[in-house]
Amino acid sequence: MPETDSPYILLIKLKMKPGEEETFKRELQEILKQVRQEPACIDITGHQDPEDPSRYMLFEVWTSAEAFAEFESGRAYIREYLARVGELWAEPRDLSVWERVA
Repeated sequence: MPETDSPYILLIKLKMKPGEEETFKRELQEILKQVRQEPACIDITGHQDPEDPSRYMLFEVWTSAEAFAEFESGRAYIREYLARVGELWAEPRDLSVWERVA
């Protein structure tokens, strides 16, 4: 169990439907500008697989699990973004939580 003062670290993997890669990339670039302004967001970066452009990965660091949950459910702009980009996904997002060890 992570310490309560440890950051909440997420790795999110996404796969886009064929032909939706550039649309998703534009949406991601725009939304990350807003998310980075969130007080509880320590860091967030988006990455695209160079060998399979339909695959994306987000690396996120939040102050706490509660802060992330409040952000994802409590901000209209993120709910609207998820509704838009969810239609581009080939499969559900794969979200995993990580613990910093070094």
